[in-house]
Amino acid sequence: MGKRRNGREIALQILYKLDIDKDLTNKESVEAFETTVVELLDYLKASNGERDLAYMLTLGVFQNFEKIDQDIDAAVENWSMDRLSLIDRNILRLAVYELNYVKDVPYKTVINEAIEIAKKFSSSQSSKFVNGVLDCIYRFKKPADISKEGSLYLE
Repeated sequence: MGKRRNGREIALQILYKLDIDKDLTNKESVEAFETTVVELLDYLKASNGERDLAYMLTLGVFQNFEKIDQDIDAAVENWSMDRLSLIDRNILRLAVYELNYVKDVPYKTVINEAIEIAKKFSSSQSSKFVNGVLDCIYRFKKPADISKEGSLYLE
């Protein structure tokens, strides 16, 4: 397993903790949020490459939390964000952040990584659920939003 997968898994663990503590929705202090993330990265003993990716992903989800959750909420039929398991919700948040804002990762890679992480951290049905939700979000986007490298760009 590579540093990028490890970085995503560490970001998932941090988002899970922050979601339990309701720190994702507390927008009062970006500095306090960043301090908490750094402390968690130290606790999880992340290497430099993993640390950089996990930090970038976690901060990106935090800064774009409302838009990311709107995308997920629109894609899950007959469900609300509150009904999703904490793990699945945060796997989806990470993937949607990467799909929408990270330009150097092909969308197929983002979806495959999310599926593999769901297989490792969640229930036996979660990988199918995550795949379905991300596929739905991907299909909502216009083909013109897809670069030649296969990444999805949003304004």
